[in-house]
Amino acid sequence: MTGISRFSRRSIFSDLNHLIDITFHKDYSKLLGYTHEEIEIYFADYIQEWLQLHKDSSKTELFEKLKEYYIRYRRY
Repeated sequence: MTGISRFSRRSIFSDLNHLIDITFHKDYSKLLGYTHEEIEIYFADYIQEWLQLHKDSSKTELFEKLKEYYIRYRRY
């Protein structure tokens, strides 16, 4: 199971109680998500488009918004 949400539908009778959250575990960090550098490379066109639409914002502000929205992208 993958995604950015936590295990919100758990109950005491659910099989989901035995899942381990590896979201911020260093050993699994390269399995999922993007690094800052990967976002700049793979999404360069979208970043430029966003900056043109939001002329009063900077690239730094965009990355801060992304970090907030996705609860921090991959750290390692």
